[in-house]
Formats: sequence, C-alpha cells, structure tokens
Amino acid sequence: RSTGEGSHTSLVQAREQLRSDLRDLHQGLSSATQDTILVEKVNEEQVEVTADRRSATYLQPTGKDDLLGGSVLLGQLPKFGDNSYFAIRIVAATPNAADGLGIGITLTPPGRVTDHPTTLDELEDTLVVGYWGQLWNGLTDAAEGWSDCDWNPRDLQVGDQVGLLVDRGKRCVVINVNGASQITIPEVDLPDEVFGCVDLTGSADAIEVVGDAAPPQRPKLAFPQPGASKRAAVG
Repeated sequence: RSTGEGSHTSLVQAREQLRSDLRDLHQGLSSATQDTILVEKVNEEQVEVTADRRSATYLQPTGKDDLLGGSVLLGQLPKFGDNSYFAIRIVAATPNAADGLGIGITLTPPGRVTDHPTTLDELEDTLVVGYWGQLWNGLTDAAEGWSDCDWNPRDLQVGDQVGLLVDRGKRCVVINVNGASQITIPEVDLPDEVFGCVDLTGSADAIEVVGDAAPPQRPKLAFPQPGASKRAAVG
C-alpha cells in the first residue's frame, strides 16, 4: 500500500511540474512573439523615431498640405496560431482632416528596401487601407491597384488603437479599431512571413507600436442548459 501511495504522490508531483513548465513555456513564447515588432525603417528627414523604435512622428517639413514621405516600415508580424496580428496606437492627431493614416502589410522585408517609398503603394507586394476610404492591393500579379473602401480613418483620436489581423484560415485581412472590426479584405493568401507598415498621412501625426497586442477575442455565446427553463418554471 505504501508503495502505491508513493507512486501516486510521484505522479501528482510530476504532473504539477509539467503544468508549471508548460505555463513558463507559454509565457516565454507569448512575450517572444508579442514584443518583437518594432519600427525598422523610415525616411529620417520626415519621420522621427524614438530610441526604443516603438514610436514614429511625422516632422511635417513641407507643411500640412503635403504629407508625402511619412511611410513607416515595421518588423515581421507576431504569430498567433496560424494567424498574424499587430496594432498601433494614435499618439498625436490633427482634427478635421480630410483623410487619415494608411495601415497594411507587405511581403518586402524592410532590410531589402533601398529607396524609401514616398507612399506605401510604391512598395512592392503591399496591401494598405485607409486614407480617405481607399484600398491599395499590390499583392497579386494582376494588381487591382486603388479602389474605394468603407473605412476612412480621418476621425481617429489620440489613444485609439488600430489593429490588423491576417486570418489565413479565412483568407482575409481584418482591420479593427479599439477591438471593433471596421473592414475585411477577402481572398488574401499570405505566407507566414509578413511585415507591418503605416503611412503617417492626414490626421495621423504620430503612432506607437502596441507591444503586447493580441487579436480581439470574439464574445462567447451563452447557451441555456437543457431543462433550465423548466426548472425555473417549477421553482
């Protein structure tokens, strides 16, 4: 009997140790994936980047009427299962602007960019959405170019968080603001390695990368237990 109790105790201890190791591994992987995306490349004459490379500010050297040159190239998007996600937060904004920022993804690593794009549509293999309600799709050989869309980010305010989800299972890219979905771009097939990008145009004067950003969770539906209404009626 004592031998059996000892074996049971050892099994319980081993199980608890395994759970602890798995928790530590999960936390380590979470921090590794969520904290790696940074500002990688900008036109330094027009965009200032903080020392930690998490924030970028448009310098407006030619005045507010000419916002070209504010493109910000980010690192590789963190992975969440089969999907990828990143988010930025508005740090400074100009009210009553006609348009807003552009946010997107590209297959072009920042390290391969030698001539910095004036705007993100000049960057090879890039999809970007926003501005005054515009979508640029340069991901396919038969690039669709510019088209209208239903999201105009000109009213984004300081503190608003804009996220981009690459959903590989559903073959789409989803833009959300403060966790609420704004626009879905369908039929987008992307490899594992994709990079974030932002155009500081219109109302968007400065942004910061959200280091611990994670895809918004869909609310769980509450289903009544079988017989619950009958029990309530009887009670």
